[in-house]
Amino acid sequence: MDIRICNEHEVDDTRLAALYDEVLAPSFPPSELVTRVEFLDAVTDPVSDTCAFVALDATGEVVGGIVGEWFAECRVLLASYVAVAPGLRGGGIGRRLITESLTRWWSRFSPLLIVGEVEDPRVHPATEYGDPVARLRLYDGLGALILPVPYFQPALHKDADRVRGLLLMVFAASPADRSDGYVDASVVRGFLEQNLLACEGRIDPDDEEIGALRAAVDRADRIPMLAPRQYLA
Repeated sequence: MDIRICNEHEVDDTRLAALYDEVLAPSFPPSELVTRVEFLDAVTDPVSDTCAFVALDATGEVVGGIVGEWFAECRVLLASYVAVAPGLRGGGIGRRLITESLTRWWSRFSPLLIVGEVEDPRVHPATEYGDPVARLRLYDGLGALILPVPYFQPALHKDADRVRGLLLMVFAASPADRSDGYVDASVVRGFLEQNLLACEGRIDPDDEEIGALRAAVDRADRIPMLAPRQYLA
């Protein structure tokens, strides 16, 4: 399919709304997705840390998208959502979207890491929102790597619960990190703390899940990166 990739400033509000309604909402359960109002407010705010790319077909219809959150203090970009419209998955749109957006984000932000969240297929079965096995195979083919930490998505709303059983993956890292298969633990620690604060507003020192996550990151100065195929066995 002939598609065009546009950033959030190159499309109008109607297409950004279509990205949420027609691509993101059918691809993620409500517990994993910010509200429509929150998404549109963030992605249209010129000083927001939210950024996005939208995939348009030859007629200008929205067929996919990727949304990122830039954490300037730790210089990490979280690719929080990657999705293709139902009925068009598996046709190469996602691969093109990820490849181009990562290249452009790397040039724009000069991050230390670009990371993403994905459901662990050992925990989450395939549902109407998508197939975790297929997603992980796609990311494996793109060269993404997994950080072996007990990751969870922080609660996105005051009344929401955390989303557990997720994998934290590295889409892009500095050439030195990629070459030796490790990342700086202090960078990962900074991201985890900033993400928790942004979503939940505080870090409870007595929280067992946070404690387990911190312990995994604090074991050494560097954290190994593992191939996603290890989680598909």
